[in-house]
Amino acid sequence: MKNISLYVSYHNKCDLIKTQYYKPIQVGTEYNSVLFPSELNDATGENISIKNKSFCELTAQYWVWKNDLTSDFIGFCHYRRHFIFNPQNKTQSDIYGVIPFEKMNDDYLKEIGYSDIALEKFLKNVDVVIPEKWDVRNLYAKNNLDQYKQGQNLDINDYYTCLAILNEKYPEYNETVSSYNRSVYGYYTNMFIMKRNIFQHYSQWLFDILFELEKRIDLSKRDLQEYRVFGYISEWLFGIYVTHLMQNKKLNIVECRRTFVHNTHTGAYSLSSQEPNLIINHDKDLLKKIDKEYKKIIPIVTTFNENYALTGTALIQSIIENSDPTCFYDIYILEGALTDTTKFNFQFMFRNLKNFKLNIVNLDRYFDGKELYLHAHFSKEICYRILIPTILPQYNKVIYLDADMVVNRDIQHLFDIDIGQKSIAAVKDYVMKGFIKYKTMCRDTCGSLTAEEYLKQYLGMKNPADYVQSGTLILNTEKIRKTGIDQLILQDLSKTSYWFPDQDLINKHLEGDVYFLDTNWNVLHGNGNLDTFFKKLPLEVMENYFKARKDPWIIHFAGEQKPWINPSTEFAAIFYYYLRNTPWRNYRANGTNSSTIPQNIEREIDQIYVNQAITIRQILKPFVNRFLPVGTKRRNVMYKLYLMASKRL
Repeated sequence: MKNISLYVSYHNKCDLIKTQYYKPIQVGTEYNSVLFPSELNDATGENISIKNKSFCELTAQYWVWKNDLTSDFIGFCHYRRHFIFNPQNKTQSDIYGVIPFEKMNDDYLKEIGYSDIALEKFLKNVDVVIPEKWDVRNLYAKNNLDQYKQGQNLDINDYYTCLAILNEKYPEYNETVSSYNRSVYGYYTNMFIMKRNIFQHYSQWLFDILFELEKRIDLSKRDLQEYRVFGYISEWLFGIYVTHLMQNKKLNIVECRRTFVHNTHTGAYSLSSQEPNLIINHDKDLLKKIDKEYKKIIPIVTTFNENYALTGTALIQSIIENSDPTCFYDIYILEGALTDTTKFNFQFMFRNLKNFKLNIVNLDRYFDGKELYLHAHFSKEICYRILIPTILPQYNKVIYLDADMVVNRDIQHLFDIDIGQKSIAAVKDYVMKGFIKYKTMCRDTCGSLTAEEYLKQYLGMKNPADYVQSGTLILNTEKIRKTGIDQLILQDLSKTSYWFPDQDLINKHLEGDVYFLDTNWNVLHGNGNLDTFFKKLPLEVMENYFKARKDPWIIHFAGEQKPWINPSTEFAAIFYYYLRNTPWRNYRANGTNSSTIPQNIEREIDQIYVNQAITIRQILKPFVNRFLPVGTKRRNVMYKLYLMASKRL
């Protein structure tokens, strides 16, 4: 199914509906505190949240228009008004054009058909969903024009001014305006679902008119309700737009009944959903109990798919073996389609651990249909860490670790670091400093720029020396939820290609908002390049790196020379040391004596890492380094020729 986003607008604490497709969004956030930190709001990204007093729920529509760059279907409903997608519900609308309900609960969701599956079925072969047409004569109006005239807080002169603007900018709507104003049937409440291209056209049309209207009318003497003029008037504009749209006989435009919920605040402040949503539910009483029993709770997150399950188990075992029994470790594996066998093996590791909790969370479906600019060995699992602030709203500080790491020190020492008001903490990337020194060029899709040019021009970094490696992170999730920077990173990842996708975006969006950690917290193993690369780093960087290697608190096996591929690579013995007490203990790099691991792990790792391209690269590498030394002009020239040849091939 296509990617669907039906946004649920709200402005106060209330019971909300949330699934993969139903997305709550707070409006008027500029004037209020964030009500649900884990949810979207209209004050992040490109927005007009400050106009909410006069534009009402349209600030959400504007935000979506400018910031949702991936959805195929986009729609809106309200915290107390919802569409009815259940074909079995035959209830007739009342004189106000709605079907009233007392409150939201599981019976309500079932009755109106609010599930992702029901929504998918409803939208099959549909282009536009609009509210069921309502007869304005139910409230004693003669037609839609008269309905505006009779509005208690409405000034008909505003509407006439708006129509004049519409005539100036879009004269092709003149006939539609006349017919709609004379009609007794209207489409109110700003609820709809549209295919993306139609939504974009409608939003461009609507805000073009309203922003001009804003210039021509005076709001200085209006009271609270009168000030909401643009929100009110947009309901009439919507009716004009869809009436005009109906002239296109090729479009399938479907009317849908609406509900009205009287009690939207049951006191639970919880998000209602018939299906699993992005937020992981937690027993608050259990967390309080754990907090009393242990010195501290340390939330730790890692992400991987089946290909990295082997190294993920070494990471987790290393955390276990270096843990403090007086602390509680809440571990999350954000995964993409792990096999049942693999999940069982991980759960088996925790069977006797009282101060640990393992949470395996599949986020595969969240990214279905989302276009992400990834390449080479980068998979969508690298994006999962961007969702951590949303997934774990109960924590204000979280540790993130790449799966290809092992920990040699109690992770609580990392968690205890005070990063102040910074959004993240990370180690400066000394490999990137080498790339800058040697003028290493980025990928051709990013312009084949040298590393320093790429960081300055492509990422817009003011100080490339502050570029960080994102394998080890302390996340200030409380601040990230408030700023919404995580959402901007995800949006950026769907628009543009990057050299090191999510890591580049973290640096792009958070430069100046990073606490720099000691190098010991992210020591790259060397990848077979200690002599040819690391020893030739700028002196201070090189000395700092080799000092950290003597006492690596976290070892990071970044690069193609992984210990499970090449058991002679640097620090491989430490990797196998931690692997010895796991269900993967019999694994051998040559594939023998490994009956306890799912066979496809070895096969898939072989497909990814031991392929012809890498084998040829390893064979040619010594000769290339000898005749085309790193950092020389002739090496860069040959690299550009290589890129040109690879494109033609």
